[in-house]
Amino acid sequence: MAVYITIFYWLMGMVLAISPMAGQLFGAGKLHAAGQQVHQAIWLALGLAVLGSTLLLLPGPFLALAKTGPDVADKVRGYLSALAFSLPAAMLFTVYRGFNTAVSRPKAVMAIQITGLMLKIPLSALFIYGWTLPLPGGMEPWRVAPMGVVGCGIGTAIVMWSQALIAWAVVRRDPFYAQFGLHTKGLSRPNRTAILAQLRLGVPMGAAIMIEVTGFSSMAF
Repeated sequence: MAVYITIFYWLMGMVLAISPMAGQLFGAGKLHAAGQQVHQAIWLALGLAVLGSTLLLLPGPFLALAKTGPDVADKVRGYLSALAFSLPAAMLFTVYRGFNTAVSRPKAVMAIQITGLMLKIPLSALFIYGWTLPLPGGMEPWRVAPMGVVGCGIGTAIVMWSQALIAWAVVRRDPFYAQFGLHTKGLSRPNRTAILAQLRLGVPMGAAIMIEVTGFSSMAF
């Protein structure tokens, strides 16, 4: 978990650069330009997710630092593999979170996160401990095998993708987002200038957050 938290918060800080940038445009009444920042932030989030997922799938240096035994290392690899699958969804939801903060709609983010938390508790229990559902007529019971810590990662991945899909549906259907041009299908093409502008602001933000988080997560190693 310390590995995931360190990587996620580092990358999340970079993506959250959309918040001040879109907020400035929103305050100036440049609504369509603020919406275009979302498109570019999505491209940035997907690119950073590739980097982050690769680090999670190759946890050798972290395992060596923690000096874990073979049994624990296998469990950690399985857990981080599940979280690597969840990271793109988490990054995309960060775009939604940052934009909603910029346009003064934090309650929309809170509602989705509460829904995700309500899903995560039973899903984690289901995949960690397993479950057997008896079926009538002598049929073979339906079983979910207990997966321990890997099951916790799978439950997290399902929740992250659920949150991202709910956010996408809200943006597509809520009339509020139409004024930003976010009801149109597809993404605008990547704009190198816009993405670099987000990175110029986001890299220091991500570094500052990572330094704070690493101060605590390093204790786990």
